[in-house]
Amino acid sequence: MRKVNQMKEELVTFLQKNSDKSYSVKQMSKALQYEESSDFKQFVKAIAETEEEGKIALNKSGQFRIKMNKSTITGIFRANDRGFGFVNYDEHEDDIFIPKGKTGSAMEGDTVEVAIVNKPEPWNDKGAEGKVLEVLTRKTSKIVGEFFPYDAVRREETGYLGYVIPQDNKIKSMVLYILPEGVRPVEGSICLVEVVEYPTNEDPVSMKGLVTQEIGHKNAPGVDILSILYKFGIQPSSQRIRCNKQKIFPLQFQKKKLRNEKIYAMKKSSRLMAQMLKIWMMEFH
Repeated sequence: MRKVNQMKEELVTFLQKNSDKSYSVKQMSKALQYEESSDFKQFVKAIAETEEEGKIALNKSGQFRIKMNKSTITGIFRANDRGFGFVNYDEHEDDIFIPKGKTGSAMEGDTVEVAIVNKPEPWNDKGAEGKVLEVLTRKTSKIVGEFFPYDAVRREETGYLGYVIPQDNKIKSMVLYILPEGVRPVEGSICLVEVVEYPTNEDPVSMKGLVTQEIGHKNAPGVDILSILYKFGIQPSSQRIRCNKQKIFPLQFQKKKLRNEKIYAMKKSSRLMAQMLKIWMMEFH
């Protein structure tokens, strides 16, 4: 019994020192040198008792970590176009659900601090629910969208050229007001905008930015393809790409499930991908 208690103390100390990680039974037995047959059986008993005492927690991957008593958690925010989101903080743990209205000013990919408002209920297959307290670092610096101009009176009143509605469905409810210091696009232009002021908790749907590139008019052939290239950070060095509207079709997106988050992957026929490759080769090689 004394040895089991000693093992329990060593186990808790080890996991406390490595509180940001999760370990399998085999990994812990190796780290604490309890791999011998007789020791291993007692060590498994020590793990079981420590878990029953609520000092350590078993995750969905069958690994253990020190039970967190933190009031807040830091992780990566994953937005959903319906207004809610999830925060991923450990690849071995379920994401924290963030309901609509509790996402604050967080945007896709931001590093956020989250308060847990409802603890998980594993017996009901229900995960933890949280609220975004603060955005620590921003992921998005450039946004692609359609420009809508203000008239002269409105420009004078607001100081903005107009506004851009993002093409990304996850932030389509946001408005990006355009400052006059950048490129001055025409109505209906698809633009690349550099964000200079992000949403706040007080105003979570507004941003300010400068147009850095006028990609082309929304109805012009090939602009749908170019806007996707810019969205994924591929910026052609020239606007002289001539796209045959009958040969290049808008990309379709297919939702895939990966580590409890929905991501979008480009999917199209080999003919379209050959056209995309041709554009890439023309511009960068």
